[in-house]
Amino acid sequence: MSQHRWPSSSGSYEPLTYIRGVALDVTTLIAAIHVLCLLLVTLLLAAKHGDWVRFLEFKASFLADRQPWTLFTYPFYHDITRENLFFALEMLMFFWFGREVERFIGRNAFAWFYALLCLLPPVALTAISRAGSLPLEYPIVGSSTIHMAVFLGFVVIYPNTQVFFGLASKWVATVLLGIATLYFLAQHNWFLLSYYWLTMLVSWSMLRMAGVGGGFGWWNSFESWRMERADRKVQARRARHRQAKAVEEQTVDQILEKISNSGMASLNDHERAVLERTRQKLVQRDSGRSS
Repeated sequence: MSQHRWPSSSGSYEPLTYIRGVALDVTTLIAAIHVLCLLLVTLLLAAKHGDWVRFLEFKASFLADRQPWTLFTYPFYHDITRENLFFALEMLMFFWFGREVERFIGRNAFAWFYALLCLLPPVALTAISRAGSLPLEYPIVGSSTIHMAVFLGFVVIYPNTQVFFGLASKWVATVLLGIATLYFLAQHNWFLLSYYWLTMLVSWSMLRMAGVGGGFGWWNSFESWRMERADRKVQARRARHRQAKAVEEQTVDQILEKISNSGMASLNDHERAVLERTRQKLVQRDSGRSS
């Protein structure tokens, strides 16, 4: 069992059920639903009811269009005329790597992981679009980005596992992420590029918050540098505070010595103010201790 920090309600590490001795897990069930949806959409298109299935696609204007269900339906809109063989490859990758992620984090946790991958990026895009930064009308359909994020989750868990042609999973993910990014850049499609990277960020963030430590070495190095930089800033602030406190104590000692030699009347306004501030700090400290 993995050592992670998902809530205690994450759920069982056992399959949902067994069908004739074959384990049915959440990953297999989701893949089966995608296949059934592909068949349904294909039948509707064959029957020349393509306008019906367009009610499944997500647009950032879904609130204005009063189509809240599209947040849940867009991943299951599969058009065989566009996806063809890639749909089979996508489902195969999802089946392989999704089951490993599910085994690692638990059944219920994986169900939440998948649901949030579907919901959070579109909601974030809607907020960005309503701010006027992105076009509202570009549709999102299919699950290829979501399943790439599931593979990224596998990479975060098992970054050095060899997956294709002896390549470590982290290098395969780097290549795939780079190709997708270049594709959207070449099309100037900032909406889908934002959706793609938001989905990857959700996947990476959820697993890192769960305490999973693997992933990309360059990002881990950056994170270590960022933490060291933050620690240096804290240490610098503490050093400045200690220095200021030492100067203040030295000043108070000089004032007290002056009072001892020449009396209170010898103090100027600045020295009296320093002495009063010191007295107030001592009073506050003593009252805090007594309370």
